[in-house]
Amino acid sequence: MVATEQSVMDAHPTAAMFRYPYVCGPHQLVPREWCVIRRILDGRRQMVVPDGGFALVTHGYAANLAHAVLLAVDQPDASAGQIYNCGDDRQLTVAQIIERIAHTLGQKIEIVSVPSERAFPSPALVLGGTHHTLLDLTRIRAQLGYRDVVPLEEALARTTRWYVENPPEPGGSIERQLNDRFDYPVEGELKSLAETTRRIGHHPCPHPTVPGQARDQHDR
Repeated sequence: MVATEQSVMDAHPTAAMFRYPYVCGPHQLVPREWCVIRRILDGRRQMVVPDGGFALVTHGYAANLAHAVLLAVDQPDASAGQIYNCGDDRQLTVAQIIERIAHTLGQKIEIVSVPSERAFPSPALVLGGTHHTLLDLTRIRAQLGYRDVVPLEEALARTTRWYVENPPEPGGSIERQLNDRFDYPVEGELKSLAETTRRIGHHPCPHPTVPGQARDQHDR
């Protein structure tokens, strides 16, 4: 990818290039949000996620990313020869994305945390994995004045409503590309594993087990 960018810039030194993150919105070829939407429509009220769903990964709503390109078109002198990271101004964790989708559908959903090495085939893995991957948007904000034209919450709501009205075919090409089997019995087993882990504890070192406790479980 780096070599391709360099080749383009060598051939077109006044071009502007845009690095897109995961794009959310209608007509996505691999709509990760569908992993959440379908489960809620199927009556699921728990979502198994790796490591609590705390990962932050840059997303961008389609209209916002298009706006980024148009800013460069309108400011050719400022954007000439530049390479811009793109994405929404604000980002949500995997768990927050799930909760926002559920809110749009008028539901509440329980986040079931499972250690990442045990979480497969957790559907939330396809929402960004277990590591933070955030793009630096300083250049496009400073040089082109980028700001979201559609706020993050509204972008997720629009995306959710569109897929409710235009659902992918169950077991069809989109769900196969998502690599999501919607295997609810397996997810039930993962939920049981998470509950067992919480009961027995998994920290190797002594530590207080309730808020405000001054001493650990061995009274030390």
